[in-house]
Amino acid sequence: MKKLLLLSLVLLLISDLSYSQKAYGSELSATVAIPTGPSSEYYNTGYGAIGGFYYDMESNWRLGLTLGFIRFGVNSTEVLNIIIRAMAQLVDFIMIWNPTGVLG
Repeated sequence: MKKLLLLSLVLLLISDLSYSQKAYGSELSATVAIPTGPSSEYYNTGYGAIGGFYYDMESNWRLGLTLGFIRFGVNSTEVLNIIIRAMAQLVDFIMIWNPTGVLG
Protein backbone atom coordinates (compact mmCIF):
# COMPACT_ATOMS: atom_id res chain seq x y z
CA MET A 1 0.00 0.00 0.00
CA LYS A 2 2.84 2.41 0.85
CA LYS A 3 4.53 1.68 -2.47
CA LEU A 4 1.33 2.33 -4.38
CA LEU A 5 0.80 5.61 -2.53
CA LEU A 6 4.40 6.67 -3.14
CA LEU A 7 4.16 5.78 -6.83
CA SER A 8 0.91 7.73 -7.14
CA LEU A 9 2.51 10.74 -5.45
CA VAL A 10 5.56 10.65 -7.74
CA LEU A 11 3.38 10.37 -10.86
CA LEU A 12 1.22 13.23 -9.65
CA LEU A 13 4.27 15.46 -9.07
CA ILE A 14 5.78 14.60 -12.43
CA SER A 15 2.52 15.29 -14.27
CA ASP A 16 2.06 18.53 -12.35
CA LEU A 17 5.57 19.71 -13.26
CA SER A 18 5.27 18.77 -16.90
CA TYR A 19 1.81 20.18 -17.66
CA SER A 20 1.51 23.28 -15.52
CA GLN A 21 3.30 26.56 -15.91
CA LYS A 22 3.36 29.13 -13.17
CA ALA A 23 2.14 32.63 -13.92
CA TYR A 24 5.04 34.13 -11.97
CA GLY A 25 8.66 33.32 -11.29
CA SER A 26 12.14 34.51 -10.57
CA GLU A 27 15.62 33.97 -11.93
CA LEU A 28 19.14 34.59 -10.73
CA SER A 29 22.31 34.48 -12.79
CA ALA A 30 26.01 35.06 -12.25
CA THR A 31 27.74 37.31 -14.78
CA VAL A 32 31.28 37.65 -16.09
CA ALA A 33 31.99 40.82 -18.06
CA ILE A 34 35.06 41.14 -20.26
CA PRO A 35 36.00 44.74 -21.08
CA THR A 36 36.39 45.52 -24.78
CA GLY A 37 36.93 48.63 -26.84
CA PRO A 38 39.41 51.49 -26.67
CA SER A 39 39.54 51.74 -22.88
CA SER A 40 39.60 48.00 -22.17
CA GLU A 41 43.26 48.09 -21.12
CA TYR A 42 42.33 50.20 -18.09
CA TYR A 43 39.87 47.68 -16.61
CA ASN A 44 40.10 44.08 -15.40
CA THR A 45 37.48 41.42 -16.00
CA GLY A 46 34.29 42.15 -14.10
CA TYR A 47 31.83 39.95 -12.27
CA GLY A 48 28.38 40.35 -10.87
CA ALA A 49 24.88 38.98 -10.40
CA ILE A 50 21.56 39.70 -12.07
CA GLY A 51 18.20 38.79 -10.60
CA GLY A 52 14.75 39.09 -12.04
CA PHE A 53 11.10 38.62 -11.18
CA TYR A 54 8.33 38.18 -13.72
CA TYR A 55 4.60 37.72 -13.98
CA ASP A 56 2.96 36.25 -17.07
CA MET A 57 -0.02 38.41 -18.02
CA GLU A 58 -1.11 36.36 -21.05
CA SER A 59 0.46 33.53 -22.99
CA ASN A 60 2.51 36.04 -25.00
CA TRP A 61 2.87 38.91 -22.45
CA ARG A 62 5.23 39.05 -19.49
CA LEU A 63 5.72 41.85 -16.98
CA GLY A 64 9.09 41.78 -15.26
CA LEU A 65 11.71 43.57 -13.22
CA THR A 66 15.42 42.85 -13.55
CA LEU A 67 18.09 44.24 -11.23
CA GLY A 68 21.79 43.56 -11.26
CA PHE A 69 25.26 44.60 -10.28
CA ILE A 70 28.48 44.24 -12.26
CA ARG A 71 31.85 45.32 -10.83
CA PHE A 72 34.92 46.06 -12.93
CA GLY A 73 38.32 46.34 -11.30
CA VAL A 74 40.77 49.02 -12.40
CA ASN A 75 44.07 47.95 -13.93
CA SER A 76 46.24 49.94 -11.51
CA THR A 77 49.45 49.61 -13.55
CA GLU A 78 47.94 51.29 -16.61
CA VAL A 79 46.21 53.98 -14.57
CA LEU A 80 49.44 54.73 -12.68
CA ASN A 81 51.32 55.10 -15.98
CA ILE A 82 48.72 57.61 -17.17
CA ILE A 83 49.06 59.63 -13.96
CA ILE A 84 52.87 59.65 -14.22
CA ARG A 85 52.72 60.81 -17.85
CA ALA A 86 50.24 63.57 -16.94
CA MET A 87 52.47 64.76 -14.08
CA ALA A 88 55.51 64.81 -16.39
CA GLN A 89 53.60 66.90 -18.92
CA LEU A 90 52.54 69.27 -16.13
CA VAL A 91 56.17 69.69 -15.02
CA ASP A 92 57.21 70.34 -18.64
CA PHE A 93 54.45 72.94 -18.95
CA ILE A 94 55.55 74.68 -15.74
CA MET A 95 59.18 74.70 -16.91
CA ILE A 96 58.19 76.27 -20.23
CA TRP A 97 56.33 79.11 -18.54
CA ASN A 98 58.79 79.46 -15.67
CA PRO A 99 62.27 78.56 -16.98
CA THR A 100 64.04 79.64 -13.77
CA GLY A 101 62.26 76.88 -11.83
CA VAL A 102 61.42 79.31 -9.01
CA LEU A 103 57.75 79.30 -8.11
CA GLY A 104 56.04 82.15 -6.40
